[in-house]
Formats: sequence, structure tokens, C-alpha cells
Amino acid sequence: MASKQTLKNYYELLGISQNADEKTIKKAFRKIAKEKHPDSGTGSDESMRIIIEAYKILSDPSKRFAYDHLLKKQKLQNEPKQFDYREWLRERLDKPEYIVKLIFYDLLHDMEDEALELYETIKNNPDARFERFFERAEAMDAEFCIAEEYIKRQRYHEAFLIIKQLVVKELQKPTFGYFFDVIISALKYLLEKELKKYLRPEEIINELDFFSTLLPDYDFQKWQLKVKAGIYKKNKQIKELAAVHYELGILNSKKQQNYIKPNIPLS
Repeated sequence: MASKQTLKNYYELLGISQNADEKTIKKAFRKIAKEKHPDSGTGSDESMRIIIEAYKILSDPSKRFAYDHLLKKQKLQNEPKQFDYREWLRERLDKPEYIVKLIFYDLLHDMEDEALELYETIKNNPDARFERFFERAEAMDAEFCIAEEYIKRQRYHEAFLIIKQLVVKELQKPTFGYFFDVIISALKYLLEKELKKYLRPEEIINELDFFSTLLPDYDFQKWQLKVKAGIYKKNKQIKELAAVHYELGILNSKKQQNYIKPNIPLS
């Protein structure tokens, strides 16, 4: 049987930490790209290809999140196993702590079905919150992985409830960093594409209003107004549709004003 290919550590390759922001990644890439460029005499086409690959992965939030999980899985799988940790946890499932830790373990070891089955038993138990047993970042990361598994299984409303909680938590105390954009993308996908199967139009409007108060940035405001417009148009709610178009006009006007430079006299 062929052994699994070792995943390259792009963070080490670029000489940055795993918490590096977009600016740091770009700066590191430019520096190493100059050093490893074939024309520099010290680089090669292959080394340059790997550096470009690293930058493409780490500069894209969705790809970076997936890569980070693969890197974490590889690290865990490469650790020497002195005993069967999973079996040790399974023997202690009478306590919420060990159920949560087993869910986390299974998520990182390609046992998503088992993780989700366990999660179903504790999701409404306040004593079994991930944050009680893991650092906040790890806890929120695990919860989003659960949401992703619900999405894969077309259980969209359950995924939405988790993501809604994560957005609120993140805005109370930033934790996700670069990955928050991925959370928002998942939120938009569910609200625009999938929740219509579970929620009435007015309920979706209420959710859009809720998030619009939390996320005041231009892109989100424009998106939620366009989704509302689509709902009102489909349901022939003429007055509401006109009001949304008016709000869009004001929003775009404010956006344009931010780009207008003041007239500076030449003399």
C-alpha cells in the first residue's frame, strides 16, 4: 500500500506563523519569490512553483481554512500513539467533557459521521458546550466544522443556527481572524439559497434585518438589500420593493461620496 503524501508546510516555507495576516503573507511571499526566482541564480522553476502554490492557498480564506485543517490532521496522525486515545474517550462517555473531546477527535480524523452522531446527543446540553473544554478559537472552529457537515448533508437550518451563533460570538470577541469571511460566505449562501425551504419569506427578511444591524459594511448591506428585493419581487410586494430600491440608492450614493476627492485649489 502506498504511503500518504506528506503535506508541505506552507507557513514554514514562507517563514511566517500560522496566525499571520494577509499583509504578512504577501510581504513574505514577495521576499522569498525574489530569492527563489530562477533568474536570481539561487532558485528554480520548481521552487518558484511551490512558493506560488503556497501563496495562492494562504491568501484565499476558504482554501487556507481547508489547508489548516489538513495540516492539523497530519500533525495528529504523525504523533506517536502510545495508547488508543479514542477508545479511552469512548469508555468515559458518561461525562459531557469526554463526549465533546471525542467529537473534536473524530472531526480531525475523518470520522465526521461519528462526530455528528455524538453531537446530536449533546447539542442542547449547556454543560456540553465546546468552550468549556477547549480554547475559544478551537471551540468555534469545531462548531463551524459541525455546521459544514450539516450543509453537506443538506440539513441547512441546523447549519444556519450554528453559524448564526458563531457570527454573534465573533462580533462580541473577534476570534476567527482571516476566516471570518468564510463564515459570512456560508451565512449568505444559506440565507439566499437554502433557507427558503425551511423559513417563510418574512422570517428570512427578519434574519436579514438582524444581521444587517450586526454587519454594517457596504458589501453585506448591499447583498442583504438585493436578497430582500428578490423576495419582495417574487411575492409582488410593490411598496416594500420600492423601499428597498430607495435604500440601495442611498447606500450606493454614500459609497460614491467616499470616493469623491475634495477640490483642492491649484493656486
